[in-house]
Amino acid sequence: GQFDFQLRLEVTGVISMLYKTVPLPIDQIDMNDHQVTAGISGGHAGGRTTPIAYDTISLTNVTSNSTYVLKPIATCLDQKNCSSCTDWSSMCFWCPTIQRCSTGQDR
Repeated sequence: GQFDFQLRLEVTGVISMLYKTVPLPIDQIDMNDHQVTAGISGGHAGGRTTPIAYDTISLTNVTSNSTYVLKPIATCLDQKNCSSCTDWSSMCFWCPTIQRCSTGQDR
């Protein structure tokens, strides 16, 4: 059967997904035929190549007429000063020249 859904993308990066029609329980899909996912993957920020990670959806909860809200997961890039940057993760570093927190992957 066909899966029908709608989504709404907000300027904040929040994505609301409405699964209108889910023709069979997700756990009945043969995972050997193809990868079964719900939500999004490979999200990127507008002209940049920096990947954006999002919350995940439990596949067992995807049913007809269900809505899920996906929020961007904070990263080093979201930190706005040196102390929050270096406190966020040992993978983050602060560049004083451009006043930006990074892991180095966004170069």
